[in-house]
Amino acid sequence: MKALITGASSGIGRDIAYYLASKGIDLILIARRKERLEEIKEKVRKYVQFYADKQGYLLNPNPEELEWVIEGLAKRRQQYVTQYCPCRIVHGDPEKDRKIICPCAYHVEEIETDGACHCQLFFKKN
Repeated sequence: MKALITGASSGIGRDIAYYLASKGIDLILIARRKERLEEIKEKVRKYVQFYADKQGYLLNPNPEELEWVIEGLAKRRQQYVTQYCPCRIVHGDPEKDRKIICPCAYHVEEIETDGACHCQLFFKKN
């Protein structure tokens, strides 16, 4: 089942989106508050850079790909108030979804094995 929600960035629209997401319904969200998304993107950008520096990782060196992942994280954070990886499916089950909060439970092994996490956000330093 899918639901289209307008006004999803705040108020009743956001509350309905949270409720439906918790029930596992796929959502299509529409919001006019682009400035809010830009604020969230900047917070996400600072956080992932801090985390990469702390762990000794590099962020994706391709600026367009990096922007895509950061925007995906920001949209997830705006939608769910949690920074879920944009490359993974949010199920609406808090226990299951806890593993996909960025940086996800899988990123260390993926970086070690593949040189980058699945989302292509964090890369291993050469």
